[in-house]
Amino acid sequence: MVRSMTALSRSDLDFIRLMAPERFDDVCRAYEVRPPHWGTIVDADSRISITRSLAAYARLLFRVATAYFRRDSAQDECDAICCEYAAGLADRREAFFERFAPGMSVEQVTLSSRLASPTRGIPFFRVLFGLLPLLLRADSQARSVFAGRYVRVAEYCLVGLTHAARSRQKAAYLLRMYHAHTPVMSAFLMEQGVTSHLITSTGRLVMAELAIPANSMKLTHPYQLYCALQATGPRAIEHLALWGPFETVEMEQAYRGVDRDGDRGVIGVYTQGFWLRQSVGSIQGDAAAQAVARESEFMDIILEYVTTREDVTALIFMHPMERRHFKATGELGPWPLLAHPSAEVVTDLSQPSNTSFQRAGVGLTTFSTIGYDRLYAGFRTLFYRGDVQVEDDEVVSPFGELFFRDRQGFLEAIDTARSQTAVEFETCHFGGSLREWRPDDGMLRQMAEFSPEYGASDSGREA
Repeated sequence: MVRSMTALSRSDLDFIRLMAPERFDDVCRAYEVRPPHWGTIVDADSRISITRSLAAYARLLFRVATAYFRRDSAQDECDAICCEYAAGLADRREAFFERFAPGMSVEQVTLSSRLASPTRGIPFFRVLFGLLPLLLRADSQARSVFAGRYVRVAEYCLVGLTHAARSRQKAAYLLRMYHAHTPVMSAFLMEQGVTSHLITSTGRLVMAELAIPANSMKLTHPYQLYCALQATGPRAIEHLALWGPFETVEMEQAYRGVDRDGDRGVIGVYTQGFWLRQSVGSIQGDAAAQAVARESEFMDIILEYVTTREDVTALIFMHPMERRHFKATGELGPWPLLAHPSAEVVTDLSQPSNTSFQRAGVGLTTFSTIGYDRLYAGFRTLFYRGDVQVEDDEVVSPFGELFFRDRQGFLEAIDTARSQTAVEFETCHFGGSLREWRPDDGMLRQMAEFSPEYGASDSGREA
């Protein structure tokens, strides 16, 4: 028996046991290694409200009854489903699947999607009958990793299952592994005979993602493959495949025929808005303080760079969260760099960073996923990590040459990157374009050992 981390309350454990009894230990193990800052994204560690939970339970009962007596047309069948917690991204997801799983029809399913019917084989009654006593005996003072949203998570699991069970492949693709419900939902679907595929976010791989029970994981950047193959922690993934960033199609369209050298006199600075995230409480504690301090140090280095080099302009691409905040309040970040005469700030929400890479010769950031997108699209990019210790520090890869901890080394690297063409930069660090990168024979063998099912594709990219 695996001992769950302290953030899992007694009610949390009961809920996991209700939803995924056969994979209870695996799910608990996934929460044991779950980074603390993931919890704050979904308000984890908050307390349960019995009144709100019972109201949600009554609503779920009504939805189940409606689905039970409704008969949906079989014409709605698809090959698989994609579970995206929030609505509004369907178009972008469709383009992503068309690019990396051509010919596969994928239905976008969110929490607001209705329960599909027919309902044969769906464990409605087991979940509903187990959920009610759990809610009634839950300790309203105990903190919960699910933020007390047991009904909501159960409802999302049932919604996903009713749609996945109707799909031709009986398969579901799950996004946003930092959400608290993902390990439970993936295990729940697997126990009901659905093939569960996890799709990582673009950027560095968080090793805890490998501990989430799933049939496969689709990696969205070459660097993630290095991380996955060198991971030493627990893993519950049966199969690995390498796809590409979610924005691949948008970037391919935006940069077709575009000179990737960009403007050599412009450095692109990509912020993550940690000061704002801290102020609204989406990151908290020591992790928040570290992130804010690191980004402030990063911006101070850029200030030094543009102050000592008259031929350089810093084009600062604010994080979308910061842009929305600026539009609503007129407030920018707290950094002196923003007021420097050689700095220009991009706050227009209609100018997405991932389709504006050509505006800057070299891109600079801390850990932003946009940096990894830039590299994938063929643009020169460097990362400043400072003194923050992260779990992929020991990963050996060509990308390690682009991560910097000391101020002077970072400043010198900017000069070097600016002196190179985009082709020279890619050839120097990766031997060629990342868009054409494939795992070598040694990595393919490691992938085969990681997951015995792998090896059918000689390209290292398969659906």
